[in-house]
Amino acid sequence: KEAEARGVEEENAQVREVAEQIKELLKHLVPSTKPENVLMILNQIKPYTANHLISGELLNTDFLPRLAGFLTVPPSTPIFSSILMTAISIVINLSEFEEYSRKLITNHQILSRIMLQISNTSSQQQQLYLMLLVNLTRFPFACEELCRQMNGDYVQELISLLNQPVSNSQQDHYAWIAIILMNATQTYTGRKIIQNQPVTQFLNSSQLLSSNPIRKRGVVGTIKNVLLEWSSFSDQILQSSHLGFLLSILIGSNPTFRPEEQSKEVPKHILSTITASSRREEDDNVRKTVVEIVMLLTARKEGRETLRKIGVYEALREGHKLETVEDIGDIFERVVEVLLREEHDKENVAVNAVDEVGQNLNEATNKEEMQQEGTQNQGKEGSQNQVSKQEEATKETKREEKEKEKEKEEGEEGEVDIVAFGDSDTEEEDKIVEIIEEEEKKEEVKQEKVEEGGEEDDTFGCDNGECVKIEEYPNEFQLCGNCKKTGKKIRYCSRDCQKTAWVAGHKFICGKN
Repeated sequence: KEAEARGVEEENAQVREVAEQIKELLKHLVPSTKPENVLMILNQIKPYTANHLISGELLNTDFLPRLAGFLTVPPSTPIFSSILMTAISIVINLSEFEEYSRKLITNHQILSRIMLQISNTSSQQQQLYLMLLVNLTRFPFACEELCRQMNGDYVQELISLLNQPVSNSQQDHYAWIAIILMNATQTYTGRKIIQNQPVTQFLNSSQLLSSNPIRKRGVVGTIKNVLLEWSSFSDQILQSSHLGFLLSILIGSNPTFRPEEQSKEVPKHILSTITASSRREEDDNVRKTVVEIVMLLTARKEGRETLRKIGVYEALREGHKLETVEDIGDIFERVVEVLLREEHDKENVAVNAVDEVGQNLNEATNKEEMQQEGTQNQGKEGSQNQVSKQEEATKETKREEKEKEKEKEEGEEGEVDIVAFGDSDTEEEDKIVEIIEEEEKKEEVKQEKVEEGGEEDDTFGCDNGECVKIEEYPNEFQLCGNCKKTGKKIRYCSRDCQKTAWVAGHKFICGKN
C-alpha cells in the first residue's frame, strides 16, 4: 500500500510538472505569435490532452477560450488549415470533460460553425467536426441544446444530410450523423422531433442495408429510442411497406424461409423486401436492437395484431433458429411469449365467458324453482326437482365436453408454437401454463390499474433510454410525479431506471412544459 501510494504521488507530481510546462507554452500563444509558432505550440500540447489528468489541469486556464477561438477562423491558407486541424483534435480530446463540452455547445457561434462544416464534404476538417459533435452529444444537456437551437432546424438538417445518396464506390461522409441522432433521441426533446418525421427517412434500403456498420447501428438505435414512446412514428412503421428491411436484418435471403407457405396473410411487398436482402446482418448489436424494436412494437394491441398479419412470427422463428448469441435469443423468446400470451388470453376469456353464462343460467333456474316451491305440492315439487337435476346433469356433461374440446385445440396449437421455439414439448407446455397462471393471478391487479385510469389497451415502454421493458398491463409503471403535474406522462419500470434517466438528462426537463 505504501508503494502504491508513492506511485500515485509520483504520477501526480509528473502531471503537475507537465501542466506547468504547458502553461509556460500558453504564454506564447498570443495574437502576435507567428502562425508557424502557433502550430508548433499546439502540436506540442496535443499529445498531452489525451491524458485526463493533464487535461483536467488545463480546464482552469485561459487556454480553452483561445482554443475555441480557432474553430471560428476560416482556413484561408495551408498553415491556418493545419492549425485548425490540430485545434479541433485537441478540442475533441477535451470534450470528454462535461464542463468544457457545456461551454462549447452553448456557444452559438461555435455550434453554427460545426454545423456549417459538417455539410461541407470538400472540407478537410469535415470528419473531425463530425467526431466533435458525436463526442458532445454523449452528454444529455448537449443533446437538449442541439435540439433546441433554431427550433429543431439543426436536427432537421442532420436528417437531410443522412439521407443524401451514397454509392458503394464513395466514402460515406455522413455515417456518423446516425450516431449523433441516436444520442439525441435518448432525450425527450430529441424523440419528439423525430416522431414528427416520415418513417421512410430511416426505414429504407440505403439506411438499413448499408454496408457501413456505423450508419446501420446508429439508424436502428434511433428507431428504437423513438419507439420508447408510442406515437404516429410507431403507427407509420407498422403500416410501412419497408418494414421488411427490419426483418431481413434478422434472417437475410435464407432459402429455408417460406412464410407464404405458413401464413397466407403476409403482404407481397413485405415478402419481396425480405427475400431481396443479400445476407443476414453479422453485427450482433444491430440484430439485438432490431429484435428490441419488434418487442417495442408489441406494446399495444394494434401493434401485436399487425405484426401477426405481416408474418413477423415466421420471421422471428427463422431468426431464432439462426441466432447463435444467447442474449439475443432470449429477446426473441420474450417477443414470442408476448404474442403467444395474447392468443392464449383470448382463449381463456372465451372459456371463462362460457362458464359464466352457464353459471348465470343455473342460478336463474334455481331462483325460479325456489319461488315455485311454496305454490306446488310435494309430489309435483319432487317431479320438477328430478327433471331439473336431469337438465343440470345434461348441461354439465355438455359443458365438460366443450371444455375437453377446447383443451384439445389448445394443445394442438401449443404444439405448433413449441416446435418453433422450444427445446422440448414438455418444457414449452410448462412455460405456457406458467404464463397463463401468472396472468390469472395478475387479473385482479390489472382491473384495479385500469380503473385508476387509462384505456384497456394503452401500454407503454419504460422512459429510461437504456431499458426495453414494456408494460404488461395499463398503468403498471409508475409516473414521474413532477411531470405528471404538467400533463406529461413519463413512466419508469423501477427506481433504478428512474435514477438512470435522471442522471442521463431527465433532471433538466423534469416538471417543465
